[in-house]
Amino acid sequence: MPSITRENHEVLTRLGSAFASIREEVGLTQAELAEATRLHVNTISNIERGLCEASIFSVGLLCLALGCPRIRLGELSFIPEPGPRGIAPPKDFPELVWKPGAIAVHSASFRTRRLEAGLSLRALAASAAVHPNTIWNYEHAQVALSASAAFRLYRALGVNSIGGPEGILN
Repeated sequence: MPSITRENHEVLTRLGSAFASIREEVGLTQAELAEATRLHVNTISNIERGLCEASIFSVGLLCLALGCPRIRLGELSFIPEPGPRGIAPPKDFPELVWKPGAIAVHSASFRTRRLEAGLSLRALAASAAVHPNTIWNYEHAQVALSASAAFRLYRALGVNSIGGPEGILN
């Protein structure tokens, strides 16, 4: 497994710290959050400490389970934005998100955004330091991007936030 670069570490550490703060604020343990998201408790712990390269899909699961309908792209990392307190995810939340088409929704929105920006795969790949094959695979819902690759790609496309009432990529 490749080591985490300094730039990626900054993204992951800040994101993990934000998730830990929100989890504590809503009164969940790591075990409860793991159960809600179907992620292993060690994965939750590693994400919160910035020690693993979570997928953007895992980031989305955590946001939904913690009641964060939107995640902004800050200068250095993603910033989950908690919604109104007391609104829990639906009881069938795991069944809603663990569907084969869950990644395809983001992938299609991402591809549309890239095409609207007039960027080729190679041009976007070069500006975000992500291999063109990775982008192609993401656009065709074959993979979920790592959080740090997603951050660089979304920034390169001018995305300000993910989720919320405006749509997937804003």
